[in-house]
Amino acid sequence: MAQRAIEREDTASASTRASARVEVCSAIAVAVHELLSAVKTVHNDTLGINRFPPEVLGAIFFQLTVNDIRPLRNVCLASAVCRRWRDVTLSTPQLWTRIEDPGQDLLPHELLRSWLERSGALPISVVCAGGTDCILLNDHMSRIRRLVLTKWWTGWEYHLMQMIQLSAPVLETLWMPEYITLSSDIFRSYAPKLRTLAVRLDMFDVTNSYSALRGITRLHLLSHPDDGQYSPEPLQRDIILHVLSELPNLAILVGVAPMNSLTASMSSQELMDLRHHGLRVVQATDSPLSGEGMMESLHTLRYDRIRDVFISRPSSFTMESLFSDEWHDPAYTHVTLDRIHGQVVLRTQDGFTRALTECKALRRSTSNLHHLATSLMSLTVAGRLYQDARFLPAFPVLRTLTFAVHSSDFPPSAMRLNWSCPCLKTLCLTSIRDRESISSGAVETFISTHLDFADERLAELRLDSVEVTSDTDGRADTTDHVTALSLLVEKFTSTSAILEPIKVERYGP
Repeated sequence: MAQRAIEREDTASASTRASARVEVCSAIAVAVHELLSAVKTVHNDTLGINRFPPEVLGAIFFQLTVNDIRPLRNVCLASAVCRRWRDVTLSTPQLWTRIEDPGQDLLPHELLRSWLERSGALPISVVCAGGTDCILLNDHMSRIRRLVLTKWWTGWEYHLMQMIQLSAPVLETLWMPEYITLSSDIFRSYAPKLRTLAVRLDMFDVTNSYSALRGITRLHLLSHPDDGQYSPEPLQRDIILHVLSELPNLAILVGVAPMNSLTASMSSQELMDLRHHGLRVVQATDSPLSGEGMMESLHTLRYDRIRDVFISRPSSFTMESLFSDEWHDPAYTHVTLDRIHGQVVLRTQDGFTRALTECKALRRSTSNLHHLATSLMSLTVAGRLYQDARFLPAFPVLRTLTFAVHSSDFPPSAMRLNWSCPCLKTLCLTSIRDRESISSGAVETFISTHLDFADERLAELRLDSVEVTSDTDGRADTTDHVTALSLLVEKFTSTSAILEPIKVERYGP
């Protein structure tokens, strides 16, 4: 018995000594850590950047959030550098006002809640997936300046509806792809700063009036992601007419699609109602099989009164209809046929522009010039012309003719055609990308053989990043370029000066 008691005492004593050693080691480790931390703090305090006041350091960190799609990632990285930087980042609410992380399906709730708290009471911009994120955003709707929901979530419409039923005193932009019917009391009819809205067109109810949306100047019409990138939802005439009447300040309409083929034609009263709408820009997406659908949409919008219309992937019918358009008075006076970039630009003399991009039906566009030949004053051609271009019409009032010099069409095929331009004054050669060169012989042959103009000489020969050389097999030096150009200018123009280069205009949405 005594022996066992002694053994138990020895075991307890050994355990006590071991615990004491652990406590001593822990205390030493803590002391060493605190000492090293103090040494690092002293060292960090001597660095030049840490001598700045917290306000200046915070302003420097703020630059990390500028022009970045994930601004808070950079702020979080800065906060992990040292204790002082972390204190500055956490005490500067301006750093946390752009809560934008489009790469996440759903942000962790604790992380989103922390970011919202760190922004204090400042107006914030939020780009997130939506879904359950809407639950946390409800409490901050009064200070959200920009809200972009990037995902389509089924089953979370109730939470989204709850959020947009709150007043939005500072909201300027709302991007909402989910489908819910917009009620007449959206934002409790109070969103005085809302200017940009992105929703599906069928979210509008033709029986509702939207007083909170009266200040919108830019409307994006979204499609369900399951519809596919190249299958926009058909435009519904009754809804778009209602939208135009409810948004009197609307200036830019993006995402117009071909009209539903089952839609009835417009009544005279509907045309009268659209006479004074304020749209200035329309961006549309056509479909190769749309038939008359896109032109129906444009006629519904009274596009003859809209200054700039951009159509991507236009069908053959749409392109031909625009070339032969009788709505415009005056007619188109400037045309750009750019097969290299797949685009066509039609413009009137008073600046009304119709830009067609991602053109798949550009082969027949040259024959469409017959519709505009009598009114064209300026024509730009880039890329290879096809055989139908051999039957070019006469251009009685054309004054400026521009050809693009590019390796994909060299020498320019347009310079091998016969052009009848009795009023032509200016011939331009332009390079679309890098500097190009063309032989003086090719230019001389075109002007003397293929160009029919009334005057004895051209008024101008302009070059944009194009060198005229006497060597047809390669690029000559600068002296050769100046000599060849001088000879051309002296022979074919009415001035002896080498004119300043011009820049070819580029168009797109």
